[in-house]
Amino acid sequence: MKKTSKKVLSLFLVVALLVTLLSGCATNGNETSEKQNTPQSNTSPTAEPTGNPVTPAGGIVSAGYTVYPHGSELQTSDNWEDFVGRLDAFVYGLIATDLGNNFDVFPAEVILPDGREVCGIAYTDYTECYTDEDERSGYVSAGFLSSIGDDGITQEEFDSGLEIENLEVPEESFSLLMAYRSEPFTSHCVVFGQYLTYGVDDTGCIFYENQPYQKGQCDESLGALYSYDESRFLFDPDVGNFLPITGDSLLEQVDFSEIEKEINDILAEQDKNFATVDTEQCIAIAQEAVTSYLLSMQEETFLGYDVKTLVELAEELDPRDCFRITDEGLIVITVKPVFREASTLMKWLVGASTGVVFVVASIGSTCAKTCPVISASFGAIAGTAVEIFMQVVIENADVRDINWDTVALASVTGAIAGFLYPHFGAFDKFSYQAIDTLLDGTLGGAERVLRAILNGSDWNSAIDQFGTGFLISAGLSVGVKVFAKLAGGAISKAASGRSRAAQAGKTSTLTGKIADKLKALQKKFDGSIFHSEKLARKHIQGQITTSVRALSGTFEDMDGNMLTKDNLAQRALKAKNGDQIGFIFKDGEQRPLVVWNNTVTADFTQDAVEIIAVSKKLVNNRNANYKNAAEVLLEQYQKNQKAVPAEILKLVNQAGYDIQDIGVNDFVDIIKKSEYVFHECADMTTVMIINRAVHEQLRHAGGYSVAKAYEIAAGKFYFTKLSGAAALGGVTY
Repeated sequence: MKKTSKKVLSLFLVVALLVTLLSGCATNGNETSEKQNTPQSNTSPTAEPTGNPVTPAGGIVSAGYTVYPHGSELQTSDNWEDFVGRLDAFVYGLIATDLGNNFDVFPAEVILPDGREVCGIAYTDYTECYTDEDERSGYVSAGFLSSIGDDGITQEEFDSGLEIENLEVPEESFSLLMAYRSEPFTSHCVVFGQYLTYGVDDTGCIFYENQPYQKGQCDESLGALYSYDESRFLFDPDVGNFLPITGDSLLEQVDFSEIEKEINDILAEQDKNFATVDTEQCIAIAQEAVTSYLLSMQEETFLGYDVKTLVELAEELDPRDCFRITDEGLIVITVKPVFREASTLMKWLVGASTGVVFVVASIGSTCAKTCPVISASFGAIAGTAVEIFMQVVIENADVRDINWDTVALASVTGAIAGFLYPHFGAFDKFSYQAIDTLLDGTLGGAERVLRAILNGSDWNSAIDQFGTGFLISAGLSVGVKVFAKLAGGAISKAASGRSRAAQAGKTSTLTGKIADKLKALQKKFDGSIFHSEKLARKHIQGQITTSVRALSGTFEDMDGNMLTKDNLAQRALKAKNGDQIGFIFKDGEQRPLVVWNNTVTADFTQDAVEIIAVSKKLVNNRNANYKNAAEVLLEQYQKNQKAVPAEILKLVNQAGYDIQDIGVNDFVDIIKKSEYVFHECADMTTVMIINRAVHEQLRHAGGYSVAKAYEIAAGKFYFTKLSGAAALGGVTY
């Protein structure tokens, strides 16, 4: 990663610390204007930047703070006091915090068409997602702000379609597309004894200017001026302005004579009702009783109504409807059936049983992610379980009163959703997951509408149910996806510990057996007649495409013919583990291209100072891989010191250590700070120590990427993330 990229990343690592800094600056005084005490950024283009940032040549002490020059090296620290006076870091923090109210904000890099790399801040709310024509690559629209001191991005460069790389997560399965520009703005404040003017210019570049603050001096056109040093507004143009308030008295609008008349009328009616009560005569008649009784009479009218008309109306009535005959005419009313509530025990039994069915169906659907027909069957089972659960547990209906029409409808929509899942939700790309969730929500909304119609609601009332059904189904869809990741992680975790299960006791043995059974179940599904070879190939090809996209440079096959990335991916699909399929060239450097674990990667064997066969398979944790490699290397050379490579011995001695007594953590730290770097090979069993410049020049997917891809495919990646977050809250797994 370039030095500039590291600088921007360091800035974002201290954003949280800057928030603490702001609150720390506010310990003295609590004066506020009549407006809100927290300043708001002025996002309208009220002023243009006046030029390059003006920054003191050296540190200036003002109001107890030291202001450092712009461009000085930033350091990463856990102590916010280390950043006092850092105006560039403060500006990044202000803008990132403001964007963070509505977006996901992270450090990023954009490579322009001319090859220039621009670092800065990217932000997105993930609401706009796109895919290419082959639906192999996903894109999410995002905005980008160039870092302080950069030339910015022109409109022509913006229109060329720029991709943003997330420096926090550089190997995401989807790309960020620079789809919208930020509106330029200029704002100001007082901090660290400096009058700070900052904002974003027309090219989307962050800028700032500063000078020692003098009381009463500021650009009033920029609006209210807030001091972070004093925690109050120093200038507010809206405070003190006269605001006229007009209105009419309520007493002038009241007609007391009309009120008196209404009260007298009420009293008069009340006096009359003491002896006579105005009653409404009504008759509720069942269908069969009306038809039988009316046909048994010879009269042409009944209670003043034509007998034939009454018979026809009675035959058209719903069994839950009846007539009300009043002096205003015939009124059809709905008779509410007697509602039988489910007992607590019945609700518990139904809830537990349908919950188990839903979980089993979800696991089955996940295992059958390449078998649409089998997945549809599990989807129908899950839909049936959810509908019965909703009627009995949520709506308190007795089991005898279950509406089986709506249960059948839920089964059909569940089958449709299950059939579509392998085509969308089985893939880990964000766009596929989003599309599958939207489809599930739409099916749930449509089911809710039809259910309302079956229950006798009119179209307007039924349509109103769409939103509720959409939210419930979309929520369940997301829940199933999360559960699949958790279950996959647990299965992978249990399977990886299978060798230790026999020694750990019966519980671990049982967990390992469950994992084995589920994996065997998935193999059966993949070998069935319903297995889709097209979906299976797409799973494999997706991983190869991701690794090829990470490569930078030009490519040739073994005969010297030029290759495109598409050609490279096609050759990789036919290759076996360890096969060389060509060469990669960049800046005069050439390395072989080999295939390992569905990943195309550069072979750095010729650059290796040391090649280490690690004792444990590489995992999605760089430090764990580095420590494992260091343990193997030190154990080898501490037994045979004469065999230590000169480069490694030199690094160890320069750091003041002897190869005989250096610890694993110290050795890893020495390599990290040197001109060399650990390279995790895609074969998942090898770690090399190679030159850092070569490693960064030839971009590639290595063992860390492969481990992460496998964990995502198995669900273990998300399980690890969630369990790690829970551990921070005090939960022990």
